[in-house]
Amino acid sequence: WAKALRSNTAITALNLESNAIGAEGIVALAEAVRGNGTLRELKLANQRVPCSQLAEEKLACALTETTRLVRITIDLRSTRARDLINKSINANQERARLLRRSTRDGSPADGR
Repeated sequence: WAKALRSNTAITALNLESNAIGAEGIVALAEAVRGNGTLRELKLANQRVPCSQLAEEKLACALTETTRLVRITIDLRSTRARDLINKSINANQERARLLRRSTRDGSPADGR
């Protein structure tokens, strides 16, 4: 799936819940998400294989570099990764809200 995310610019949602994606797979997905500009929703909860906190943090860092992802489901052990992901998702949701507002009423997208 990481390879598909890198090359496919039409995917907006990817559901990989209840699989067996381990640390290596999460790191590969992190790299793919970093380079994908269309993905808006990513579901990774209920993996049957434990994932390292390092892999979780690599995914979180990758999400800080994407502006389109507004929803993610994932079970995390790392509080640092959880905080980074929450901040990124909240910022992306606000960015999307401002963009919707600006296209609706013609005001600038930055809210000024």
